[in-house]
Order: sequence, then C-alpha cells, then structure tokens
Amino acid sequence: MAGYCRFSMAAPQGEFYRLLGKSLASARQAAKLTQAKLAAVVGLSRTSIANIESGRQPVQVHLLVRIAEALGKEPGSLLPATSRGTAEATASERAKLERLGPSQRAWVERFVIGGGKTRKGR
Repeated sequence: MAGYCRFSMAAPQGEFYRLLGKSLASARQAAKLTQAKLAAVVGLSRTSIANIESGRQPVQVHLLVRIAEALGKEPGSLLPATSRGTAEATASERAKLERLGPSQRAWVERFVIGGGKTRKGR
C-alpha cells in the first residue's frame, strides 16, 4: 500500500522475559543508573533497555553478561528464580547436559544452574 505507514511496538515475549526485565530494572535502579546511562555503557539504545525491562525484547546472552557487568552483578543472579535451577533438572535437561563437552557443561552448570557464581581469581 503506497503511502501507508505502519508503526509497530515490540510485542511481549512471555513470562520469562517479563520477569527478567523486572529483575534488570530493579538491579539498574539499585545501581542508581538511568536507562540512558545503562544503554550507553552496554552499547544499546535507551529504547532497547526500556523494551528489555518491560519484557518486550529478548536479551542475547552476551548482552546479558554486559548488562550484568555494568550493574555489578553476576549474570545468573539476574535470571528469574525458576530458571536458576531452583527446581530439579528434568531427565531431558540432564540428557542434554551429558551430551555437552566438559568445558561447555561446566559453563552451563556455573552460569545457568549455579546462578553465575565464579571462583575467585577467574
């Protein structure tokens, strides 16, 4: 359609991203950072930060790590409680972990299951 202008807003991405966004917003506010300041530090637009915090924009892992570093947090500590391994892993999840190489499995266990805790000096 010629002359038709369609504006679209980022759509909600589901409960996980809503909870993740809420956690990120809370951590950002505790760190006394504005959305604009956090955006500048991690290389995103303020609008992207707003969309992430409202659960309308998914976050790639490398961006979650950058955001966590800017907030002085471990990446895993920002994840919603249900994804931090509070529930026992299902048989399917265990099978997937067993197929990973040792270093990949260690990373998953450290960051996804263990909440992102690292050993001192690493």
